[in-house]
Amino acid sequence: AWTFEDEALVRDLETIIAGQRRFWGDPNAPFFVTLTQLPSVPDRSTSGGTGLRDGYALYATPNVVLQRLTRLLAHEGQHTWIPHQVGRMPDADEAASYWFSEGFTDFYAPRILVRQGLWGAREFTDDLIEMLRAYAASRERSAPNARIVEARQKLWMVEALPYQRGRLFATLIDAQLRTRGRDLDDVMVEMRRRAPASGMLATELFAAVMRDMGLPVEEEVRRFIERGEPILLPQDTFAPCGVLATRGVRQELVLDPNLEGARLDACLRVLGGA
Repeated sequence: AWTFEDEALVRDLETIIAGQRRFWGDPNAPFFVTLTQLPSVPDRSTSGGTGLRDGYALYATPNVVLQRLTRLLAHEGQHTWIPHQVGRMPDADEAASYWFSEGFTDFYAPRILVRQGLWGAREFTDDLIEMLRAYAASRERSAPNARIVEARQKLWMVEALPYQRGRLFATLIDAQLRTRGRDLDDVMVEMRRRAPASGMLATELFAAVMRDMGLPVEEEVRRFIERGEPILLPQDTFAPCGVLATRGVRQELVLDPNLEGARLDACLRVLGGA
């Protein structure tokens, strides 16, 4: 027994995988998914999973709502491509690159959900605000990247940091690229094209492609990733959806109350990267 019908989960799963394959230009192929039900815990719910090359393994308590699983599906499904098809991970201290492998994957999870019509502006905003609040409240927010290698398996705030920091960094870079008529999608597709011949680490290939596109990121990587300077997104990052209100280290996206018609379409193109 779940809070949703099996058919609803399968429908969302098919929609997500189809959208991800379309984005990467891949044909349909077999994809294996398992969902294991955990024992119920009073007044609590939990879910998680592991992304693999051609599938993923999920687990959840029976009270988890479909939207939460859909978000998880979108994240784990992206691991088919990120990071292993856009570069390689380091042989040692792999966690030092989690800002890219997990953070960029987490950037693309809500993006594909909007692009495929499973989420609208409100669902995207709620998800973003939840992450921004956790990031602002984190005592580890300003920890250097080396701290993630050292303590991520000991402290949950450290474990969450590369997801938060990488997603924010990806959002920042995407906004900068949009001012030049491009977006992060162009970078990822180009990384995948170059990856087989380059033999480079995914993080190195990302920097190389960004340089070639006229937007070097080495200094920003040193500031926001290596040194851990807090990332505050520009107020107009999600224009025309609304504005980012900033109070100290805390940010929240405030949607335009008149978001409809052509304005809503333009907003969804920004959120979904279409």
